[in-house]
Amino acid sequence: MSNFAPIFVVGHARSGTTLMAHLLSRNPEIASTPETNFVNRLRFAFEPFYRHGIDATVDEAFRDARIQEMKIDREMVKQRLRDGGELNSRTLLEALLETYREQQGKPHVAEKSPGHLLYIPIIASWYPKARFVWIVRDGRACIASLRKVNFSTHALGPLSRRWSRNIAYLLRAQSQMVDRMYALRFEDLVEDTETTLRGLHDWLGIPFSPLQLQQDGTTTVVPESEKSWKGNVGQPIMANRSTAWSDAFTRGERDLLDRRCGVFLERLGYEVPPPGWFSRLAALPPCCSMGAPASPSCDGWR
Repeated sequence: MSNFAPIFVVGHARSGTTLMAHLLSRNPEIASTPETNFVNRLRFAFEPFYRHGIDATVDEAFRDARIQEMKIDREMVKQRLRDGGELNSRTLLEALLETYREQQGKPHVAEKSPGHLLYIPIIASWYPKARFVWIVRDGRACIASLRKVNFSTHALGPLSRRWSRNIAYLLRAQSQMVDRMYALRFEDLVEDTETTLRGLHDWLGIPFSPLQLQQDGTTTVVPESEKSWKGNVGQPIMANRSTAWSDAFTRGERDLLDRRCGVFLERLGYEVPPPGWFSRLAALPPCCSMGAPASPSCDGWR
């Protein structure tokens, strides 16, 4: 069995995975890469090149912006693959991460890509010693944040369905890998950073460092192309970030989100208020909908 033991930070988009990756990178023992999207995207583009050999595959990989943002030595990646004697998606990702770790001069490596949450079983089978850190955040906060960026839809229906689907995947993965997956709440991370990090590092078996609490405005995990929507990473952590979303929705939108995400919000320990007027209106039978004729069988509010 390989001794490769990476740390994968996972979670729904805008849940705080970048902040977590940054805080890990501040530890003298952990090299934390920029987002790679390797398992959920890049590997499918690279697989046709495997039959052409290591040089062709690695050269193709280094044409991708995500790999370029890692700022690692191409020849070192090729040499690692030659030494391993095998070329596939598993060995290519390992070579990329291990080269990054070696160039950073640290004994451990962490990778963060929200899209990897759908592929946790595959990653776990590739690397039996890998561990996963799940950043949990109130789904309403994730959705409020996504509505602020230009690469996401602003429609609550798709956003709420996607969040619920991803939480279902993560809960299933957690139930299957109790000893390999650690969940922590974004709200705890920003409100009591040191205590939350110490708990995580106790689980990882890697000493916590006070350097992780010192923010100087710089980070190695956010490339220049992403700073327009990740500019807060590396800045002092503001505790009020955990509740900043609460005024982002109208009353009707909030009722809709509570209804659509409520089951998973409650499973994660978040408070869901009783249904408001919007939810009660949506629960009416067709005969009571706006503009529909009344019916003797209608029982009004349900």
